[in-house]
Amino acid sequence: MRGSYFEQWLPVDERQKRYYIDSAYLHLYRRPEAIGRAEEFEILGLHCDPNEPGHTEHARYKQGPHLHVSTSEQPMPRSHIALNLGNLVETLGSIDQLSVAWQTAIKMLEDQVLDLYRKSPPR
Repeated sequence: MRGSYFEQWLPVDERQKRYYIDSAYLHLYRRPEAIGRAEEFEILGLHCDPNEPGHTEHARYKQGPHLHVSTSEQPMPRSHIALNLGNLVETLGSIDQLSVAWQTAIKMLEDQVLDLYRKSPPR
Protein backbone atom coordinates (compact mmCIF):
# COMPACT_ATOMS: atom_id res chain seq x y z
CA MET A 1 0.00 0.00 0.00
CA ARG A 2 0.93 3.58 -0.49
CA GLY A 3 -0.60 6.72 0.94
CA SER A 4 -0.77 10.35 0.02
CA TYR A 5 -1.88 13.35 2.04
CA PHE A 6 -2.96 16.82 1.00
CA GLU A 7 -4.04 19.75 3.17
CA GLN A 8 -5.15 23.19 2.01
CA TRP A 9 -5.20 26.22 4.29
CA LEU A 10 -6.58 29.55 3.05
CA PRO A 11 -6.06 33.06 4.45
CA VAL A 12 -8.89 34.51 6.55
CA ASP A 13 -8.30 37.99 5.10
CA GLU A 14 -5.96 39.98 2.86
CA ARG A 15 -3.34 40.45 5.60
CA GLN A 16 -2.69 36.68 5.47
CA LYS A 17 -1.78 36.45 9.15
CA ARG A 18 -4.52 33.96 10.00
CA TYR A 19 -5.57 30.88 8.03
CA TYR A 20 -8.36 28.31 8.12
CA ILE A 21 -8.32 24.74 6.96
CA ASP A 22 -10.29 24.28 3.77
CA SER A 23 -9.63 20.61 3.05
CA ALA A 24 -7.64 17.59 4.16
CA TYR A 25 -7.40 14.43 2.03
CA LEU A 26 -5.71 11.14 2.82
CA HIS A 27 -5.69 8.45 0.11
CA LEU A 28 -4.65 4.82 0.29
CA TYR A 29 -3.50 3.05 -2.87
CA ARG A 30 -2.73 -0.55 -3.78
CA ARG A 31 0.74 -0.83 -5.21
CA PRO A 32 0.96 -2.53 -8.61
CA GLU A 33 3.74 -4.98 -7.76
CA ALA A 34 1.61 -6.34 -4.90
CA ILE A 35 -1.28 -7.24 -7.18
CA GLY A 36 0.26 -7.89 -10.59
CA ARG A 37 -1.25 -4.82 -12.26
CA ALA A 38 0.44 -2.17 -14.34
CA GLU A 39 -0.70 0.80 -12.25
CA GLU A 40 -1.57 1.50 -8.64
CA PHE A 41 -5.15 2.39 -7.83
CA GLU A 42 -6.90 4.16 -5.01
CA ILE A 43 -8.84 1.92 -2.64
CA LEU A 44 -9.96 4.36 0.03
CA GLY A 45 -10.11 8.09 0.67
CA LEU A 46 -10.46 9.86 4.01
CA HIS A 47 -11.53 13.44 3.35
CA CYS A 48 -12.59 16.46 5.36
CA ASP A 49 -13.98 19.70 3.92
CA PRO A 50 -14.88 21.64 7.08
CA ASN A 51 -15.78 24.82 5.22
CA GLU A 52 -18.01 23.21 2.61
CA PRO A 53 -20.86 25.73 2.18
CA GLY A 54 -23.80 24.62 4.31
CA HIS A 55 -26.31 25.03 1.50
CA THR A 56 -24.70 22.44 -0.78
CA GLU A 57 -26.42 19.07 -1.14
CA HIS A 58 -23.90 16.92 0.74
CA ALA A 59 -22.36 19.54 3.07
CA ARG A 60 -23.23 17.88 6.36
CA TYR A 61 -21.60 14.64 5.18
CA LYS A 62 -18.49 16.36 3.77
CA GLN A 63 -17.71 18.87 6.53
CA GLY A 64 -16.41 16.32 9.04
CA PRO A 65 -14.10 13.40 8.35
CA HIS A 66 -15.71 11.09 5.81
CA LEU A 67 -14.76 8.04 3.76
CA HIS A 68 -14.88 7.29 0.05
CA VAL A 69 -14.72 3.62 -0.92
CA SER A 70 -12.99 4.04 -4.26
CA THR A 71 -12.89 0.39 -5.33
CA SER A 72 -16.61 -0.18 -4.92
CA GLU A 73 -19.31 0.08 -7.56
CA GLN A 74 -21.07 3.38 -8.19
CA PRO A 75 -22.39 5.31 -6.38
CA MET A 76 -20.09 4.31 -3.48
CA PRO A 77 -16.93 6.07 -4.74
CA ARG A 78 -18.89 9.35 -4.85
CA SER A 79 -20.67 8.76 -1.52
CA HIS A 80 -19.54 10.62 1.59
CA ILE A 81 -19.66 8.21 4.53
CA ALA A 82 -19.63 10.65 7.44
CA LEU A 83 -17.77 9.50 10.54
CA ASN A 84 -18.90 12.32 12.85
CA LEU A 85 -22.41 13.13 11.68
CA GLY A 86 -23.85 12.61 15.17
CA ASN A 87 -21.50 15.18 16.69
CA LEU A 88 -20.71 17.41 13.71
CA VAL A 89 -21.31 20.68 15.57
CA GLU A 90 -18.83 19.68 18.28
CA THR A 91 -16.35 18.29 15.74
CA LEU A 92 -16.31 21.60 13.86
CA GLY A 93 -16.33 23.66 17.07
CA SER A 94 -12.56 24.23 17.06
CA ILE A 95 -9.46 23.18 15.19
CA ASP A 96 -8.49 21.11 18.25
CA GLN A 97 -11.74 19.14 18.14
CA LEU A 98 -11.47 18.68 14.38
CA SER A 99 -7.88 17.47 14.84
CA VAL A 100 -9.01 14.87 17.38
CA ALA A 101 -11.72 13.63 14.99
CA TRP A 102 -9.18 13.47 12.13
CA GLN A 103 -6.62 11.62 14.26
CA THR A 104 -9.29 9.17 15.43
CA ALA A 105 -10.28 8.46 11.83
CA ILE A 106 -6.65 7.88 10.84
CA LYS A 107 -6.16 5.54 13.79
CA MET A 108 -9.26 3.62 12.69
CA LEU A 109 -7.76 3.21 9.19
CA GLU A 110 -4.51 2.01 10.73
CA ASP A 111 -6.30 -0.57 12.88
CA GLN A 112 -9.01 -1.65 10.47
CA VAL A 113 -7.29 -1.39 7.09
CA LEU A 114 -3.50 -1.23 7.29
CA ASP A 115 -2.99 -3.67 10.18
CA LEU A 116 -5.48 -6.16 8.73
CA TYR A 117 -3.81 -5.84 5.32
CA ARG A 118 -0.41 -6.56 6.87
CA LYS A 119 -1.76 -9.63 8.67
CA SER A 120 -3.53 -11.04 5.64
CA PRO A 121 -2.68 -9.31 2.34
CA PRO A 122 -5.10 -9.94 -0.53
CA ARG A 123 -3.97 -12.38 -3.17
